[in-house]
Amino acid sequence: MATIWMLRHAKATKDDQGGPEDKSRPLTKKGLRQATALGEWIDASPTVLDDVQFPELVVCSTALRCQQTLQTVVSASGLRPRIEYSDTIYTADVDGLRYLMTGYPHTSSLLLCGHEPYLGLLREDLLKEKYRSERETPVCSLAIVEFPADVVSEIVPGTGRLVAFIRGKSKK
Repeated sequence: MATIWMLRHAKATKDDQGGPEDKSRPLTKKGLRQATALGEWIDASPTVLDDVQFPELVVCSTALRCQQTLQTVVSASGLRPRIEYSDTIYTADVDGLRYLMTGYPHTSSLLLCGHEPYLGLLREDLLKEKYRSERETPVCSLAIVEFPADVVSEIVPGTGRLVAFIRGKSKK
């Protein structure tokens, strides 16, 4: 069974505080707490994750806020996936993200770390009708979706089952 984990970056500084480019915006202190909380939730291995395949590969946006979110979640969770950084995730729409997934013909579980609105739109596109809700994708949220496919490159839109939708809530 193929699994996609979709992680939206945690809370970042406003556009005018991160440097000359949007890509250089760092996480706020709250964002770091959110990412830590999400990683700790994964590490606690709640029952919802009992039969879920953990990511063997992460493809992460090259935006600083995504890299910091991913590093913090991975550090707090104990996950040890292979990590690739991609400009494509920063710029891709839903079609581009689906196309990106086809580039991993031997990967059965993939985590995409990226941005709104396209990460949320991808999630809704991949889900079976009964799991769709057009829910918001708040900062530092994680959706885990399973598919009746062996590898992520064979995933067909509209066939996914939502296993979990969690939000990394900071304690302050």
